[in-house]
Amino acid sequence: MSDVPQGADWWQASDLKWYPPSQQPGAGGGAKRGWVAPTVVLVVVAMVAAVAAFVLVNRGDDASAAGITLEPAGAVGADPFTESVTIGEVATFPEGVKATAAGLTAKMRTDEHTGALVTTGTTPGLFGGTRSNAACDTGKLVSYLTSHPDKGRAWAATQHIAFEDLATYIGGLTPAVLTTDTLVTNHGFRNGRATPRNAVLQAGTAVLIDATGTPRARCSCGNPLTPAARVEVSAATTVGTAWSGFRSTHVTVIRAGEPVTTTGGSFTFTDLRTGEAFQQPAAASGGGLWVAVGMNSQLSGGVIRTSSDGTTWASALESPDVWWNDVAHGNGRWIAVGGDEANGKVVSSTDGTTWSTPTAMPFEAKKVTFGNGRWVALDGTHVATSTDGTSWTAGSFGFPDQYAQAHALAYGDGRFMAFVAQCDNRCVPYGTVTSTDGTTWSSIQEGGSLPWADAFGLAFRDRFAMVGYSWGDLSSGQAMSDRMLSPVAAILGGSTWVPVQVSGTQGDFTDLADAGGSWVALTTSEWVRGAPTSLWRSTDLATWTKLTAFDAEIRGVAVAGSGGGTGAGATPSTSPRGSTTPPSTTARSSGRIDRSARVLQGLAHLTSILAQDPSTPAQLTAAAAQLTQRTGVTWSSEMVVALAASACNDWATDPSDPEAHLITEEGYRAWANAAAPALGITTEQARTAIDSRLWGPFQRLC
Repeated sequence: MSDVPQGADWWQASDLKWYPPSQQPGAGGGAKRGWVAPTVVLVVVAMVAAVAAFVLVNRGDDASAAGITLEPAGAVGADPFTESVTIGEVATFPEGVKATAAGLTAKMRTDEHTGALVTTGTTPGLFGGTRSNAACDTGKLVSYLTSHPDKGRAWAATQHIAFEDLATYIGGLTPAVLTTDTLVTNHGFRNGRATPRNAVLQAGTAVLIDATGTPRARCSCGNPLTPAARVEVSAATTVGTAWSGFRSTHVTVIRAGEPVTTTGGSFTFTDLRTGEAFQQPAAASGGGLWVAVGMNSQLSGGVIRTSSDGTTWASALESPDVWWNDVAHGNGRWIAVGGDEANGKVVSSTDGTTWSTPTAMPFEAKKVTFGNGRWVALDGTHVATSTDGTSWTAGSFGFPDQYAQAHALAYGDGRFMAFVAQCDNRCVPYGTVTSTDGTTWSSIQEGGSLPWADAFGLAFRDRFAMVGYSWGDLSSGQAMSDRMLSPVAAILGGSTWVPVQVSGTQGDFTDLADAGGSWVALTTSEWVRGAPTSLWRSTDLATWTKLTAFDAEIRGVAVAGSGGGTGAGATPSTSPRGSTTPPSTTARSSGRIDRSARVLQGLAHLTSILAQDPSTPAQLTAAAAQLTQRTGVTWSSEMVVALAASACNDWATDPSDPEAHLITEEGYRAWANAAAPALGITTEQARTAIDSRLWGPFQRLC
């Protein structure tokens, strides 16, 4: 290890030391088992290192020793991590907003030790917006950090997450604007590492907040933010010029509130134009800007509509003589594809509201997605790619027969995927094709006996999922009709598509998208042009709840700030390997933890360490909720700590690895067999929960 990188492939751990490629978690011989983890367990084990890593991040650069830096809302500041990911201009508060903010600070308590005003991140009115949730571009931030791994790893270390989980983590943050001057720990990037400083961010600064309302990133520079250090504000030396209205006695310190994901899923924001309160869905609850595209019911042109919650929609564009088939978000832009009577068309927007003039594409694209720094679109047999969404290069899938057609498209897990059907009189499932660049595609990977005729929706969250329709049995002499169709869904477990029994929808699926903490899908009851469609939400692909019914044929929907590959344009975490069981629709209680079990010897010690971190309760609650969804068994906060404790104390590691990064398959199996009964769950549930973490640097802290 080293304090600075010694080569291009060196990586930075949570202790802010740099390690060679040979010590990369998961590196080594083919027989050794590496670690790849979804966010659920990432959050779990990250908490094991929360206190120690916080000390490591801050010890080398004592933030309090440098006083407090005053950072105006429009300034980039020193040592920016990235280029700006702010959308729009710095907010200028009208009198109504100023009055709301003044009333808010008047109710806050003053901390006797620091002199700062203290409140929780879920306090109504603490943040503002314009109901479009477009203050910051999370996709652009992820794209920049993943394409600059040195900065990405340093950014991830400040938040105690793995580099590979940047897309999921940032996708779960909600864009917001501070309504009060706020004290934070702002981390710049200097000499290859994150360098913390105490900073007061001026009201009007665009930030990203987590589900507890804790600011986690500053959008003008991409810098990661962590909770404010304990510093006496009124007595500290300030660096920089104070803005009009700045008073040290009116600086706010934000403490974590109860996660909104457990209390309704929304923040109460202040409308920065009127001062009125409104409900802003959290990105982690499926919030973010929603965009839907399609054709109007008169068949005379296309429509583009926007929403902040998926329920209430506003018209953003009516395009006579041009209709739209699909929409996607990535790299700071929305792209909608479609066509007119003669040509393919594409249109773009940075905020979902103002759209460019339609320009020509090589063909009328039916689906579009973004990933790996490029846009990919298809029309059935042809594919086109673009790096800017404007200039497109046409290509072909090269299918082996004239009846093969690609009807669904998504990006995730480092690859583009398209679903292929054979369509003549009827469509039957063929399989999938994949590509890393959108240009060169694999041969068709046959899907076996999938329970459908065709899939029109494909999306990625922690794994790929598909929705479509199946044919009923055709009796002798019976004519084919839409009434014979029924909606179906499946999720990719390992290399196998596993059917999911669908209930609750009225119609057949036509599109699928990732909405952060849930799936959303479009359905139609009639396969005719202009037929009205409906929008549905589900957390498990099985049970669906209707969000809205459109008065037009909406063909594509996308949500900005989701954790999947389409929105983020990066490689999210890999799903549990070899799993062939989709998430259970009914979680069952796990019972009591066996504290006497050898596998939980470190539970008391680990609990005492975590108790020192005030953000631990919220993190535990969030982790327990995600583990419950993933494994189908009800998790408590104590079980989350116990999972980490068992991993710390009972791994059988490869003796040839001096730092014990690699776990033998036998050791992995032995741990699961011992941990499962101690946690009151099955062996398979234990493996699903732990299979996955890029365990790496955190293991050394156990």
